[in-house]
Amino acid sequence: MACVARPGAFATCEIMSDTVSVSTPNASRWTPSHGRPGGFRQGILESRASALAALTALAALLAGVVPAVLRYNPHAPNWDELYFLHRAVCVNRAAFALDLPALDLCLQEMVKSPILAFLLLFAGDIQGRAELLMLMPVVLAAMSLGIAVLMAWMAQAARLPLGAIVLGGLACALVPHTLAVGGLIFVDTLFALTVAATLMLLPLEMGQRPTPSWRGHIARGVLWGVLASLGVLGKLTYGVFILAVFPVLAALTVRRYGPAALLLRGAAAAVVSLPAALVILRYLKNYMAHAAGSSFGNVAQFYDSGLAFGVLVRDQILGTGMGAVPLALLVLMAVFMTVRRPRDAVAPLYLLAVLLGYFLLVSASPNRDPRFYLPFWFALPWVLASFAWGTGRSDPAGWRLAAPAGVALCVVLSLPTAGSLDLRFVMQSRDALAAVAADRASQDIPRNAPPRVLIGSDAGGLNVESLLLAQQLTVDPVVRSQRLDTLVYDIVRGITPEGSVQRLRAADYLLSQSPPDPSAPEWSNRFHGLFLEEGHRNGDPVATLGGGSPLTVFRMRHP
Repeated sequence: MACVARPGAFATCEIMSDTVSVSTPNASRWTPSHGRPGGFRQGILESRASALAALTALAALLAGVVPAVLRYNPHAPNWDELYFLHRAVCVNRAAFALDLPALDLCLQEMVKSPILAFLLLFAGDIQGRAELLMLMPVVLAAMSLGIAVLMAWMAQAARLPLGAIVLGGLACALVPHTLAVGGLIFVDTLFALTVAATLMLLPLEMGQRPTPSWRGHIARGVLWGVLASLGVLGKLTYGVFILAVFPVLAALTVRRYGPAALLLRGAAAAVVSLPAALVILRYLKNYMAHAAGSSFGNVAQFYDSGLAFGVLVRDQILGTGMGAVPLALLVLMAVFMTVRRPRDAVAPLYLLAVLLGYFLLVSASPNRDPRFYLPFWFALPWVLASFAWGTGRSDPAGWRLAAPAGVALCVVLSLPTAGSLDLRFVMQSRDALAAVAADRASQDIPRNAPPRVLIGSDAGGLNVESLLLAQQLTVDPVVRSQRLDTLVYDIVRGITPEGSVQRLRAADYLLSQSPPDPSAPEWSNRFHGLFLEEGHRNGDPVATLGGGSPLTVFRMRHP
C-alpha cells in the first residue's frame, strides 16, 4: 500500500503496494521550522519578519491618523464642543445618580452625535469638578487611535501588501482635508475612521485565512456590532454604509461558511449593538429632525458656501496637497490589479462606488462643512488599497507584539490631550450665573420663581452653550434652576428683531459681551447692538466680568 498525493488534498492514501507513505502539498510549509536543517534560526527570522511587518502596518496607520486626532496645545472649546461637553456632563450626573427620567431628558435634548454624551462616564461622578472635563479629549483620542490599531490588523489580515498599507497611511497623513477637525471635541474624525474600518470589513472577509472557528465567527460578529454601534451613534449618515456593506457581508458569510456561521455572527453583533439600537430607536425622531434641518432645512442656508458642484470637486481634488502622490500611486495600483484580476476587483469597485455615492450625498446639501467630507478622505486610500487584497502576507504571530504595542501607544499618545482644554470662558460663564444668583437673592423675590436669563451675544467660547455647561457643573440648586436661553438663534427660528426685543423685555436678565467676537458668523451677532441698547435702556448693569471684551450682566426692569 502507498499513499499518493492528489492535487488540493492534504493527505490521501491508496492501496497500491505493501508500503505506506503520506504526502502533503507544500510539505516544507507544514514542517515545523525546528525540524529542518537550520530551521530554528529560520523560524526566529520568520517571527522577526512577521513582527516587523505588523509593527510597520501599525506605524503606518497611527502615523496616518495622529495629526487629525491629537491636539496638545490648549484651546478654548467652541460652540459645538461646548454643546457636547454640557450634554456629556448632563448624562454623567444623571447616570451616577441612577436617575433614569433625568437621563432620558438629557438624551432627549441631544439632537446629534449621542456617542459623545457617554464619553465622560469614564471620568466617574463629576460632581461639579470642572477639571474632569479634561478627560473628554483623552477618551475621544484613545477611541480614534484604537480604531486605527484595529484597521492596521484588518489590513494585514486581509493580506494587503505592506507597500499599499504604507501608502494608505501616508495619504491619510498628508491630505490636508483629513485635518478638518484637528483634535477638537467633534465626532467627525472618529466617525470617519469608523466608516473606513467598516468598508475594510469586505476585503477582510475575502482575504483572511484560514477558515474561522466558531469562536472566530463570534469575534467577527462582535467586530460588526462595535463598528455599527460607533457609526450609528456618531451620525445618521452611517445608515448608508449599513445598507451598502452589511447585507453583502451576510451573503458572503452564508456562501463561504453556511447559515450557522451567519447566525453566530448576527447574534454576537445584535448583543453588542443592542444599547446603541435602543438609543437610536428612542430618539430617532430628534436626530432626523436635526439632520434634515441642518443639511437641507432652514439652518443649512446659514452655512451655504454658494460653491457650484464642479468648483467644489475641483477644490477637493486640488486640496489634496502632498497626499496626491500616495493617492496617485494607489490609483495606479488599483488600475493594475483590476486589469490583472478583474473578478477580484468587483468588491473594491463596489466599495468605491459606495464611497462616491456618499460624497454626492454630502455635496447635495447646501451645508458643505469640510468636516462632512472626512469619511471620504479617510476611507478612500483604504478602498484603493483593497484592490490588492489577498496578495500580501498575513501572520497572526506578528500581532502578539504589535497588539499590546498598539494599545500602549493609544494610551501614551492620548493622555497629554488632557491639557488641551482652556476653560477660562466656562469659568467666566460660571461667574456670570453666580452674579445673577447673588443679585436675585438681594431682591425680594420668592425662590420658587427662577429667573429667565438671555444672552444677546455670540462668541466661540462664550455663548449659551458655555452657560449651559457652567450650569451643569454647578452644585448650587439656585443656579441650576435658572432658565437659560439665547437671542442669537432667533434669526434661525424665524423670529423678527422686534420679536426678539419683546422676548428680552419679558426676561429677567441679559448677558452681553461687547464688543462682539469678530470671528463669529456675521448673522449670529447681527442684532447685537439692538439687544445691548435695550439692555442699557431698560436694564441696570449688576456685574461686568472679564477684560478686553467683558461680559456685562443686566437686570431687566419690569414696569
